[in-house]
Amino acid sequence: MFKIHIDNIDNEKLSDIILGMSQIPTQPIVPVHPGWRSKPDLDERFIEVLDSVDKILEPWDGDLKVECMWANVNRENDYNSSHNHKISIGKIEPLWAFTYYVKFQKNNGDLLFETERVVPEVGDLYIFPASIEHEVEPNLLKEPRISISGNVIKL
Repeated sequence: MFKIHIDNIDNEKLSDIILGMSQIPTQPIVPVHPGWRSKPDLDERFIEVLDSVDKILEPWDGDLKVECMWANVNRENDYNSSHNHKISIGKIEPLWAFTYYVKFQKNNGDLLFETERVVPEVGDLYIFPASIEHEVEPNLLKEPRISISGNVIKL
């Protein structure tokens, strides 16, 4: 797993955009996960996150591409049960997954990997193998936890 902190993204603006999007009801993508998820097709308003992921991955392998990206809003008591990102929206199985933290406070729900607990900060980007099981603890606060997640494939 890799952690990179990104300072040049306007997280307040992203937070406002995502909270506005979350007011429009959608069918849950993962019904066992309480909380709100956007469709996996975030647009140009999220280009800074996409560019950051691409820039970090480029030295590893120029044939990697972000396949899809979605926003997550976990309000009070919402959580994400254990899962991985091996399922693709396309025909190519993802190699990597990522999560970028737009809004987070202590007790918003730590990120748990198989062998590690992560307490994120706003601006943290985590990139990890898509096969790794991970979960998010329940949000114990009234303030939402907002993140952007995605999958990376090899072309």
